[in-house]
Amino acid sequence: MSKRPQSVGAMAKASAFAAVAYFVDYTFQLLDMFWLAKLGPSVPTALTTVTVYVFIAMALNEVVGSGSVSVISQAIGAGDRQDAQALSRVI
Repeated sequence: MSKRPQSVGAMAKASAFAAVAYFVDYTFQLLDMFWLAKLGPSVPTALTTVTVYVFIAMALNEVVGSGSVSVISQAIGAGDRQDAQALSRVI
């Protein structure tokens, strides 16, 4: 029997929190949809439409966040502390 690499276990531990967070988030959305549907037939449609835009905004936030962390990390790795500090102020 082969042993799993340590990185797989570390990734599983790190992603477990994200999985739980997404589960809780989607559960709240389903509950919101359930209760708002009692207000009328157009309310779930409006909520669904707005949710798409919220997810797009969240995706853009993740792209900017991941990209900025990468650029700042590269500056720190290159030993350029001033550049890293300047980038962290801008971003």
